Amino acid sequence: MKIKVIIAAVLGGITSFITGFLTYNLLLGEFFKSNVTNASANNPPIAWALFASNLGWGFFFVIIFNRWASISTFKSGMINGLWMGLLLGLSINLMNYSLMGGETILAHAVDVILWGIICAAGGGVGGWALGFGNKSSE
Repeated sequence: MKIKVIIAAVLGGITSFITGFLTYNLLLGEFFKSNVTNASANNPPIAWALFASNLGWGFFFVIIFNRWASISTFKSGMINGLWMGLLLGLSINLMNYSLMGGETILAHAVDVILWGIICAAGGGVGGWALGFGNKSSE
């Protein structure tokens, strides 16, 4: 694996982690507290596992961008990250809603939107990093 791919994945993962912290905790923390009833949730979350998860998503997106989609700009990474995030968020939230309970349908709907935002941010940075130094990068 090229060093550029690793750097892009790490930067995308860090961006996703920071964007998730800002949206889930600072912006919508109270909303989720009032719309999630699952007593088994870790509060506060296990930070190292959450960070590792975001790095995993960073690698997931950047490998797809690099190997199959030829994405190497912030704009194309952001747009494709948005779509992938919305589809992944929808699928995961519908599965969780059907199996686990503990969250209102509104919380799941908001979570799908946040998946889109977070993946757009991480995908944009990952795409930018893949194209960094190229003459055609935006």
